[in-house]
Amino acid sequence: MENVTSVTVGLMRAYGQQSPIRFRYVHDFMYGFDWVRWVRRDQGARNGFEPFGLEFLRQTVSRGRDIVTLIEADDERYSGLAEGASRNPFPFSREPDDELALYRLLVERGDVPVQAWRLDAQLDASRDYDALREDAATSLGLSR
Repeated sequence: MENVTSVTVGLMRAYGQQSPIRFRYVHDFMYGFDWVRWVRRDQGARNGFEPFGLEFLRQTVSRGRDIVTLIEADDERYSGLAEGASRNPFPFSREPDDELALYRLLVERGDVPVQAWRLDAQLDASRDYDALREDAATSLGLSR
């Protein structure tokens, strides 16, 4: 538990507003969008991995280092940001009111990979939650 907690706190620091990555939210991590994307890349080998297990957490740390390298290279998707700006690599708005509307719709539709608010949540990595989220954002008029 101590190891998982330490890695998770490190992730919040690595990806948060005070880091070079500067993501505004932890939603993609907490609600399993990052985890399901990782599992789906090699579903046969990763099917049994938990969204908050050490294997996935360590991979997420490594991905954070990769993103920082892309930022330093001024990558097209992960370029430098203006002072105080948040990073949004998605094709839809992530402004607070938009994010709230989007997640309410996703919950209503059952399109959140890890229902972190439920003790009896069932994990399902078989669906393309990124596409479902983009469709929901489009339906709300949030596309950029």
